[in-house]
Amino acid sequence: MKTITKLGLAVTMFMATAMFNSTMAQTYYGGSAYVHVKDDQGNSRVVTATVSCAYSTEADAKRALEPVKGYNEEFNSQIYYSIDRCSSNDDKYYGGSSSARVKDSDGNSRVVTATVSCAYSTVSDAKKALEPVKSYNEEFISGITYDIDSCN
Repeated sequence: MKTITKLGLAVTMFMATAMFNSTMAQTYYGGSAYVHVKDDQGNSRVVTATVSCAYSTEADAKRALEPVKGYNEEFNSQIYYSIDRCSSNDDKYYGGSSSARVKDSDGNSRVVTATVSCAYSTVSDAKKALEPVKSYNEEFISGITYDIDSCN
């Protein structure tokens, strides 16, 4: 009888520890996405989206990342997702660089870049900070390419 009670206590302690560890190491999802769109006059551009790790499932992160097209635009490619998995007990920091090609209203193109130091606790937060800045008359013509570094 004492053996059964001790075994029951051990099983209960194991289950409580497992539940505690699973709540302590919560996993969230974030990431980035892009899609090529074309308007009714044949002009093309790329729509990008980035979200931080605030979603409890990959599907929720994908829904939040779905790019918004203009009223006269159609998707001209599939949506390219890059989903990041973030754990609440990850002690790493992230930084890096990004680049994308943009085109202005006169048809001139250039590459825009961004760089951030290792100050972000998730890959998705680093991506959010790395969105390249474009001028008011420019549109992305490529997806954003990220080079994320783990700094620990």
